[in-house]
Amino acid sequence: MPCAVLIFRSRSIPAILVRYLQLAEHGGKTGILRKRHGDVRSSWERDRAFLFGKRRMPMTKRVAVVTGASRGLGRGIARALGSKGMQVFLTGRSIAALESAAAEVDAAGGTGIAVQCDHADDVQVNGLFERISDETGRLDLLVNNAAAVYPQELSTPGPFWEKDIKLAEMIDVGLRSNYIASYYAAPLLLKSERSLIANISFYGAASYFHGPAYGAAKAGTDKMVHDMGIDFADTPVSVVSIWPGYILTDMIK
Repeated sequence: MPCAVLIFRSRSIPAILVRYLQLAEHGGKTGILRKRHGDVRSSWERDRAFLFGKRRMPMTKRVAVVTGASRGLGRGIARALGSKGMQVFLTGRSIAALESAAAEVDAAGGTGIAVQCDHADDVQVNGLFERISDETGRLDLLVNNAAAVYPQELSTPGPFWEKDIKLAEMIDVGLRSNYIASYYAAPLLLKSERSLIANISFYGAASYFHGPAYGAAKAGTDKMVHDMGIDFADTPVSVVSIWPGYILTDMIK
């Protein structure tokens, strides 16, 4: 089955997601999106033309889920999707932060819905998608962004056995959680005429970056995307992995 590797020069992640929703009808099913300098490498030039052409899919009445949306990249993605008029379910553990982020989605022109959900708890994740099914009956976009990240420990020099063992939690919330969310989202995504699962990864999937726990989570995500794409063949669901590069979040400032 076809697989694209697309390298973008200067496109916001939400804009890429909105345009990629339109790729399914053109035959593309999987891909890894790397935001960095370089040329576009793709087996189908028509995909690139379609993604960045003048054709537009109306995003109103579309439904999205952004996990880990209380802050940082997830919050920014949710806000930008709101600017397209989408209904966005924002998940995370801090309800106060989620409600604030949902208000930003509303202010941007969409509809933000804060849902407290610990993505380490499969029961809560199942409940999230049952709620979405009851309230909307559809899902067009799942952004798997939630991750157990400990910046100070990750960036501390030294081998993995000298660091806190809690870094292994990223394999649970950051890889396994992506699988679980996709598992429960799939029946809803299959009801849409075109839908997308977007997984936030990083170049640590292919090179050393912050050690083996981080690398395993990201490499596992990319391989999961490839294999999910095979399972989603001949369905309206596309699945991609995005390497966003460095993002100036509050955590980094």
